[in-house]
Amino acid sequence: MHHHGYVWTGPKERFDNEALRRPPHPDPPPAPLSDQDVQAERLLKRYREVVAEFPTADLPPLETAYWLIKPRSLVRGNLGGSQGSGVLAR
Repeated sequence: MHHHGYVWTGPKERFDNEALRRPPHPDPPPAPLSDQDVQAERLLKRYREVVAEFPTADLPPLETAYWLIKPRSLVRGNLGGSQGSGVLAR
């Protein structure tokens, strides 16, 4: 049997911020066509925030595989056992 478990003790509003729990799309959104293109500007700004924050966000990722692109410094503990399996995150 194989199991992954994560404990989140922070505020629910932060946990619910799913954009920070998944890696950003590899292609950024298109640049705004003009200074008046507020929606495109907002989307590009949000994309840049996620690019900067996802790798170091203390939130557990939506998919287990996303831990592989997070820095090791986010690992808070280990359950021990076979070859160090069972990573704990905050």
